[in-house]
Amino acid sequence: MRRPRVVLARRPGPDGAVRLDPAATHHLTTVLRLRPGARVVGVDPGGQVWELELGAADRDGCSAQVCGELAPSPPAAVAVTLAVAVPRGGRMDWLVEKAVELGVESLQPLLAERSSPGGGAPEARLSRWTRLARAAAEQCGRAQVPLVAAARSLDEVLDGFAGPCLLADTAGAAAAPSEAARSILPASRLLLLVGPEGGFSGRERAAALAAGALPIGLGPRVLRVETAALAALVLVTAALGGLEGAPA
Repeated sequence: MRRPRVVLARRPGPDGAVRLDPAATHHLTTVLRLRPGARVVGVDPGGQVWELELGAADRDGCSAQVCGELAPSPPAAVAVTLAVAVPRGGRMDWLVEKAVELGVESLQPLLAERSSPGGGAPEARLSRWTRLARAAAEQCGRAQVPLVAAARSLDEVLDGFAGPCLLADTAGAAAAPSEAARSILPASRLLLLVGPEGGFSGRERAAALAAGALPIGLGPRVLRVETAALAALVLVTAALGGLEGAPA
């Protein structure tokens, strides 16, 4: 049985001592019912993986002790940033979890011209998405927690990214995702753009194409934002070897 995994707030001290935060402690000791002496896996902010032995728990957290280093899983050959228009309701929560499980390097929520305004304060939503990304990384055994960035406009994202870009397109001719993904090799990073359910505006699409984005198609059906984002992510990641271990 795979040992539970937690994300550490900092690297273990010189003596191997670790302090787990209340959220991780609750999950390990209350949800999983682990007791002092149980072995778990901890991942520090630098991506180093440690075998830990749990100590005593209290209301402020839990002590643990390093038992040894473990080999981290290898990084993806191509780091994919998924820039996606924020869907309505709580669907972004689900999208964050599944994108992390599927290996995304970072998530960039987009405020597209046709996006819904969304509910809740931006700071609260970002905090929730960051917590969900951390929990998903722990659950699926990732060595590092993908970054969830603050929501930005498409223009800001295009200006701030240096590297190839694929645009999930609903207008005009578009290449197959696997073909377009392989065409960017040997790049080490990739920006994958997915617009709102109404599609990017004509101005936004033109800006993406002017920035060098390659249009990709996802078939004849009209997809919801989260479906389109995950379909594109799976097809592109598989083509780049992120699901099989080597480029297809």
